[in-house]
Amino acid sequence: MKPKHLPKIAFNRIKGKLLASRGKLPDFIIVGAQKCGTTTIIKSLEKHPEVAVTKYTYPNKAYGEVHFFNKSHMFQSGMNWYRSLFDINKISGEKTPCYMTQKQTMLRISQNLPNVKIIVCLRDPVKRIISHLNMVNTFTSNHRSLKDILNNPEFLDRGKYFSLIENNILPFFDTSRIHIAIVDENKYKQTHVKDSEIKGMKARDEKRHINKTIDPMLEFLNLEKLDIDYDYYYVGKYNKKEEVDTESIDKLKNLYAKENSKLFDFIGRDIESWT
Repeated sequence: MKPKHLPKIAFNRIKGKLLASRGKLPDFIIVGAQKCGTTTIIKSLEKHPEVAVTKYTYPNKAYGEVHFFNKSHMFQSGMNWYRSLFDINKISGEKTPCYMTQKQTMLRISQNLPNVKIIVCLRDPVKRIISHLNMVNTFTSNHRSLKDILNNPEFLDRGKYFSLIENNILPFFDTSRIHIAIVDENKYKQTHVKDSEIKGMKARDEKRHINKTIDPMLEFLNLEKLDIDYDYYYVGKYNKKEEVDTESIDKLKNLYAKENSKLFDFIGRDIESWT
């Protein structure tokens, strides 16, 4: 642990002792996957009058990302501090998309939150990796093409959804406590794109596609389904570089074919738009 984190840890521990009784441990956590609409989902859930999302966001991260269980200096802030982040009067939660990528992180969650509900948001893994690459190219000096990352596990493995679920989540959580949302399963039409109140852009959803994703999630959380208009959120304004080459796309589709098939068997249906 870096010495620079010690003052913040001490501050959070004191804050936790003072405020823990006003909060509670979260009812749900969105654990991933990265670039799979987790910001859209948590902002949509937040529109429900009985849902509250933590107001804390880890520095330079997307809205609602706490990184409590995957960063040692955050975990050292203590469970009292973590408890203080959540509204005691509502169904409360957070989202940190990298939680599901590490088995040790999911173990830590299960040990400290045995009754928490786990939400996994997924999208076409090929589209996910393109979005991931656009993000990295925007915020770093390494402007790589899709061909450059075809053998890079940091990019590829995040789209191997079934393996991540099987290896990192199922050993610690019963399927009754896991909800998988396919965020691109239904077609949608975006309108009124503009700067969002959080980092990035947002757009209206004329076909109300998000409702088809949110309603089962509300049922999972034992909440009433409401007639709400939701928005799409885009974290960051990414620089899109060269057109994606067909050869690389075909290689990615082949690479993910077995993973997708296992996922479809697991959730009990095929996602036609992924094939």
